[in-house]
Amino acid sequence: MKKRLHWMKTLPFDFGNHTDKGLVREHNEDAMAIYEINGGFLFLVADGMGGHAAGNEASKIALDVIANYFSHLNHLENIPYHISVAVETANLAIYQHAQQFPEKNGMGTTIVVAFIYNNQITIGHVGDSRAYRFNPQDGLQLLTKDHSFVQELINNGIISEEEAHYHPRKNEITKALGISEKVNPDLQQIDIKPNDLFLFMTDGISSILTNSQIHEIVSNTNLTAQQIAEALVNAANDLGGYDNSTVQVVSYLDKKKEVSITNNSDTQKINTNIENLSENQFSTKKNIPKSNASDSPIRYYLFIAGAIITIALVLYYSLFSVSFQSMPSQPLPEASIKYKNENQISEEINNEKNKTEQPAVITHRYRVTKGDNLEKLARAFNFPVDSIIKRNELKNNQLKINTSLEFPTQGVYRVVKGDNLSSIAKKFGVYEKNLAKFNRLNTRETLKEGQEIFIPLKKQNN
Repeated sequence: MKKRLHWMKTLPFDFGNHTDKGLVREHNEDAMAIYEINGGFLFLVADGMGGHAAGNEASKIALDVIANYFSHLNHLENIPYHISVAVETANLAIYQHAQQFPEKNGMGTTIVVAFIYNNQITIGHVGDSRAYRFNPQDGLQLLTKDHSFVQELINNGIISEEEAHYHPRKNEITKALGISEKVNPDLQQIDIKPNDLFLFMTDGISSILTNSQIHEIVSNTNLTAQQIAEALVNAANDLGGYDNSTVQVVSYLDKKKEVSITNNSDTQKINTNIENLSENQFSTKKNIPKSNASDSPIRYYLFIAGAIITIALVLYYSLFSVSFQSMPSQPLPEASIKYKNENQISEEINNEKNKTEQPAVITHRYRVTKGDNLEKLARAFNFPVDSIIKRNELKNNQLKINTSLEFPTQGVYRVVKGDNLSSIAKKFGVYEKNLAKFNRLNTRETLKEGQEIFIPLKKQNN
């Protein structure tokens, strides 16, 4: 039985983390961990995909493999290179595990790897899990760029970043660990400034909270790092909680707190007295300089030992992981499969370019009330029952009170002087009672100038 990683450590920063399955998903496929490696600190956040069994496995395999790789490093030189190799090794382990079990084809995970050492932070990522930096002087800054369909739309000038936040296809990612034999993570290394705060989070938070909402929470100097982590997850749940949400917070506003660090995976902390794995056994990146370490007979034998360890680790996950094999296969509903290959994305981007300019589709979260059922909501909001089930990944036709459901809209209307629900409903071709229900308003309620009203779809858009 592997031991759960747990030790006391006085950190040079304030640290906090939090994870939650949300209000819609039945299982939490996210995973996170923190490790102390030779005076440096390794942070990992992953968002699994492929159904509960496969997605949960993928995120944990990623954490285990990366942690094992770093635990065998004796020197912390050329960290970007080592993050790249560790991520590639994890990718191969997940890919081979999926090849061994065809029912898990398509399993994968996003990853954010951050390593803090000598007042520098090095970040590698694949997918749409994110890293942010906040500083009271500079505000909130998104450090990573999503590997996603909507990011491609932004890159091609088709939509704005603000429109991307509300785009109905924002969950489709273009890169993930485990989908193909090779993957290239994005890498960056920056100096840490006084009062910096770093966030590593899954899209269960970033796809729900806007930058201004995240900024409002992290800029509260009265909150500890742990309180910030919990506040971000709670805020995402308050606004729907339709995905697993996970975040780690590293704050230099309040330094040197003694904390109990617990890894939420089952990886055992490994002694770090084995020499570096050799760089020559992996493909190098043009923008990642090679190590300058000199060759020697001892280094040659260490290279062989390191190669054996890495190969054994990959084989373990692809062939001999009994605990993983015993987990039942549970494919993810089609609407939740987030990965699209490069050819699909390229074709769809070209299709978007050829379209006439259209406003981005804005979605609205509706909370189920007493008496609601799928048929009533489908009629009221002009959105088919099957589409409601797919979009919201519902397991059956039964709705629970306060469940948050996502619906596409015609858009958001800002109230002007003289408006009422009746006039707005007539203007957009919907029933007044449905407009009121969509926005949780009373039909006789007086509207305020500037108030935002979400407009459900017209009947002909069904």
